Amino acid sequence: TLSAEQWTEMFGEAGGEVFAAGMRDSVLLRINVQHNLVDSIIQLRMAPEHLITSKDSLLIVGNTQDGGTLAWLTPKMELFYAGLDIAINDAAVHGNYVYVLGKNRVYVYNKKFVPIGGWKHGATTPYGLFISDDGVFVADVKDYISSGEVFYFGHDQQLKDRIPCGYIPQSMISL
Repeated sequence: TLSAEQWTEMFGEAGGEVFAAGMRDSVLLRINVQHNLVDSIIQLRMAPEHLITSKDSLLIVGNTQDGGTLAWLTPKMELFYAGLDIAINDAAVHGNYVYVLGKNRVYVYNKKFVPIGGWKHGATTPYGLFISDDGVFVADVKDYISSGEVFYFGHDQQLKDRIPCGYIPQSMISL
């Protein structure tokens, strides 16, 4: 059994490493799964709200009073930060791009956090973001009472479909 800090509720795997995010203390824990212990503790500048994994690195998303913050943890365990002037609802990585879900738009950045595009998504209350080879999916929880829907955009940023779904759609996976 591995003991973790209170408010440790997000886990991710990148480059063969397992990480856990501690929201209360704003830390990222690197876990040695072979020895069942915390290998290192990385102090963050913000409380992590989302961990997004790619093949070899990890994107950490958090919000502060000044807006959203993205942190990119490289395979060499280096952290690069970018402060955004928007609140971040969710984020995703696809190829060499970072997609960020804001209140009214999907923002697209390269891995150096240079903005390269974006579009209005049309969701009332955007809650989740998923990127696949087929396109970009934005989950809309509406008012948390009514049935939500998922907006499906092609990579050309054009709306392809609005898919009705159950209450509070958030997490999406590709099968």
